[in-house]
Amino acid sequence: MKSSLVLALSVSAAMSFGLALDSASDAVYTTGATYLGLNGGSGMNAWYEGPWGSGGMSITTAASAIGSRQFSINGDGVDARRKLDDPLLIGQSLEFDMMTSSSATAGRMGVEIRSTSPSPNRDMLNINGNLASSPYWRIEGGEGWGTFIVTAIPVASAVAVTITVTGADTADVTLAIVGGAGRGASETHSVNFVSSGVSPQIMNFFTYDGMNGDYYFNNIQTVPEPASLLALGGLTALMARRRRKN
Repeated sequence: MKSSLVLALSVSAAMSFGLALDSASDAVYTTGATYLGLNGGSGMNAWYEGPWGSGGMSITTAASAIGSRQFSINGDGVDARRKLDDPLLIGQSLEFDMMTSSSATAGRMGVEIRSTSPSPNRDMLNINGNLASSPYWRIEGGEGWGTFIVTAIPVASAVAVTITVTGADTADVTLAIVGGAGRGASETHSVNFVSSGVSPQIMNFFTYDGMNGDYYFNNIQTVPEPASLLALGGLTALMARRRRKN
């Protein structure tokens, strides 16, 4: 009973820091079925579709480098979105894993990070691959989409992405290979958001321009700023000590 109370308090403490967490292994998802409209994990709204469509959104097991199951987009013109309950603040990070099937030879895929501003809301940054021009991930952002960075990280690699908000209109974007050839290689780039005065809150995973393969993503989570992380760790340790005394 005391153990359950400690766990409940720890979860409550984590939620108070605005943490979000989800993976395709959550029990709410079913292998081979769509994840549209489902809401696994915590700290986020349910998956929803953008104007491009939702065909090809399913839970798969093909990209084991980023988990035993993954969120997948198969085909062209798919738009899978997830909104955080709370926007990212300065010092906080958004993390997720992604990769593209090695069979894909054409099209674009990636993720747009957006705010909830209705006009415009494509105003933060974009991490994408364009197989017609390059086999590597690209980072786009900056005022008027003026920043365009071609990384040395292949789109077919399993990649861990970390987006850390560093200022009112800036972020550091890190891509690190976590599986297969090149494992351990990483790049970090500082970018300005496309528009100012807004905060990242929406992930828009997409395929278009004739995408002919699968795009996978998984293990979505937010990480608080260091001060909050230390406070959360201290609270958890205090709860553990109290449990041992009891």
